[in-house]
Amino acid sequence: MSFITGWFVRTSEIQQRILDYLASRPEENAFLRSEFNGCGRTRSGVDKALRVLVRQGVLVRGGYGVLVRGRYNRFTGTITPSISADVFALETLRKLDVPFEMDSATQAYNRGDTTQIPTWLAVRVKGKRIQRKIGHNRRWLVYEKDWRDPRKTPQTPGAHGGAPHAGGEGSYQVYPKGQASPGGAGAFRKAKRFPERSPA
Repeated sequence: MSFITGWFVRTSEIQQRILDYLASRPEENAFLRSEFNGCGRTRSGVDKALRVLVRQGVLVRGGYGVLVRGRYNRFTGTITPSISADVFALETLRKLDVPFEMDSATQAYNRGDTTQIPTWLAVRVKGKRIQRKIGHNRRWLVYEKDWRDPRKTPQTPGAHGGAPHAGGEGSYQVYPKGQASPGGAGAFRKAKRFPERSPA
C-alpha cells in the first residue's frame, strides 16, 4: 500500500470516528477541538480529518478551537453554521466551564430600564479570564469583564431615577424607558460622582 493510499485510508477512518461522535450527540451543535482527540492516534491526523470535513461542509469553524455543525444556506449558496453565533457561542462557553451572564446592556433592556436594543453579541464573564475568539463571519462574541466586588462597591441609585449602578468615575448610567440621556436619544453618558456639599 502506497503512502498516499495509506494516508487516505487513515484519514477516512478518523473521519468516520468523528462522524460517529457527532451522531452520538444530536442535541449538541458546537464542539471543542479537544473533543475529537480520541478519534485518532495523532493530533495531526485528527486535524487533517477535520479539515476534510470542513471542506465538505459537515463542520464550520466557529472561532479558535471551535467547530459547529454546518448546513447549506440556499440564500447565500454557502455553508453556514446550523445555528446562529448567538447560540453556539453560549454553548461553547458552557463547554469551557466559563461562568457568565448576559452583558449589562442586555440586562438593562430586559428589565425595561432602556429602549435601546443591544445589537452586539456580548456576555459578562465572572471570575475567569478568557480571550478565545468565538463567532462566525461578522458576528463575534465580546467579553464584558466584571471587575466589581459587591462586598466593596456600594450600590447607589442612578441619576434621574435610573437603575442602581456601581458608583465611581467610569461607571455608566442607564436611563429609564422614555427618558433620553443628555448625550442624545439612547446614548450612554459617563456619570461622575461628586461629594455632596453642605450649604454654607
